[in-house]
Order: sequence, then C-alpha cells, then structure tokens
Amino acid sequence: MAVPQGGAHDRPTQMAVAAADWDLADAGLSRIPGRAGPASLPTVAVVSGTSTGGLTTLEVQAEVLPRAGDRQVSPHLVPVAIPDAGAAALSVRYRLRGRASTITTAYAAGTDAGAVGARLVASCAADVVLAGGSDASLTPTLTAGFTTLRP
Repeated sequence: MAVPQGGAHDRPTQMAVAAADWDLADAGLSRIPGRAGPASLPTVAVVSGTSTGGLTTLEVQAEVLPRAGDRQVSPHLVPVAIPDAGAAALSVRYRLRGRASTITTAYAAGTDAGAVGARLVASCAADVVLAGGSDASLTPTLTAGFTTLRP
C-alpha cells in the first residue's frame, strides 16, 4: 500500500486505509458516493476502532521535546496521533458525508465498531457503514509497559 499523503499518517491509519480499500473493492463499492449530491445518494458513515491511535508519532515527538524544545514538536502531532485519525482519513479519502466515529475500547475496539455500525444501519441513521478496527500499539514504551505488568 502506498502511504497516504506522503507519509502523513501513523501506522493504524495506514492500515485502516489499506483495509478499507480492499474491503470496498471486494464489496464492489470502490467509489462510494457521499452526501454531497442529491438526497437519493446513501448516507455512508465510518465507525473506526483502535486502542490507542498513533503512538509511534507520539513517541517520536516526545523525544523531540526535551532535545529541541517545544517549538520543534511537529504541528501535525495532534491530528496524526489522535485515535480518530483513521475515521477522519477514511471520511476524507472517500468524501463521505455521514457520521465519523471512533471507538476506543482497548483491544475489542474493532468488534465494538462493527456492532455500532450495525446499529447505525438498523436504526436507519446510515445506509452504509464502513466499520472495523486497526492498531499498531507495539511501540518501545508500550511494550516496556506490558513487560513490566506482572501480578
């Protein structure tokens, strides 16, 4: 997969985009219409699941702060590292006009996103929902945290 927007996304967002591209192609919906046009177009929502968001970007920028000062921390840190970066990227990529939500219920987030998406369709809040989860939380700091977890 080509990295979207010249590498501007952290790994969980890159994986969400790749999975969505494959899934939409498999479903025959590689070009989903958003709500930009007539009322007959379907409302397409996104429900993304992740446990943490862009931890790699956060860790890299956390190293910049003490070394180079706060003015050298990337202005892209927040939009890249926040958990809803995946849902936002999918909404922008496919020009969707429906709801874009992120579920952050730890490692069950992808399953929970699917359940929320099914409820949106069942309640007629959306005609189509792009739902799933992506994560890339095995950064050095988080791995160290898991390593030190002992009963």
